[in-house]
Amino acid sequence: MSFLLSPQHIGRAGSSFELECSGGGQENFYSAGGVNYKSCTFLTTGTLTASNEGLVDVMVVSGGGGGNPSTSSPEGGFFGGGGGAGGMVVQTGLTISEGSGTVIVTAGSATGVNGQSSVIPSNIITSTASIGGGTSAQVGGSGGGANTGNHGGIGGAAGTPGQGNPGGSSSDRDSGSQGGGGAGGGAGQTGGPSSRSSSGAGGDGLQNAFRTGNNIWYAGGGGGSTGHYGIQTRGAGGQGGGGSNTSFNGVINTGGGGVAGTGAGGSGIVVIRYNMSQPG
Repeated sequence: MSFLLSPQHIGRAGSSFELECSGGGQENFYSAGGVNYKSCTFLTTGTLTASNEGLVDVMVVSGGGGGNPSTSSPEGGFFGGGGGAGGMVVQTGLTISEGSGTVIVTAGSATGVNGQSSVIPSNIITSTASIGGGTSAQVGGSGGGANTGNHGGIGGAAGTPGQGNPGGSSSDRDSGSQGGGGAGGGAGQTGGPSSRSSSGAGGDGLQNAFRTGNNIWYAGGGGGSTGHYGIQTRGAGGQGGGGSNTSFNGVINTGGGGVAGTGAGGSGIVVIRYNMSQPG
């Protein structure tokens, strides 16, 4: 259980280490598991400042990949896959040095375009780089769903180990038949396969509690598609902001992938928190 707290309700005695965020940063104070935390959440690019050396927990989610804009072909049934989620990197107990640096949060990608990487300042924190989500058939933090195969199905694109999962496979397409494009992968699950008659669901993302102490879903994959001379169905988006049959684009600040056909990727997010009772 966690409790949101106001700054005046959390003792700072004995600690000279503090983080400040400005520009695109938002501060939250909460208690979880008997520990008082302050978090800096960046929804857009901003500045992070550390007053001293200390230990922090970090979550970085890059932008999601856009769905492939292909919606038909002269023979019918050729469709692109859903976009993969942006890479989700979670690390604890990292050392941050005194100083300031720029936190870059990437905007959502257009259809048919890979997501871009969100970045924390390497001059004060050393961490694993997060990778943007792949558009259809492209590798990324999570891989994009496969484009429709021509006389044979195709496997989805690979994700980055520790950040995401592969996209879903596609169906084959014979001349004039229906076809399907696979769904994008998510941080917690491979994208669903699409057949000639059924659109795969985007892979689910993962939950993280660094922002407020309560779990929030991030990095879901975009749904796949099926059809014949035009998309007829789109799959559900993965939990964590994946684009779906009802909301095509990945959700902002989740890194969700876009749905096949028309979905843009969702923008990323960066959260950095620390135990306020640690010595300075």
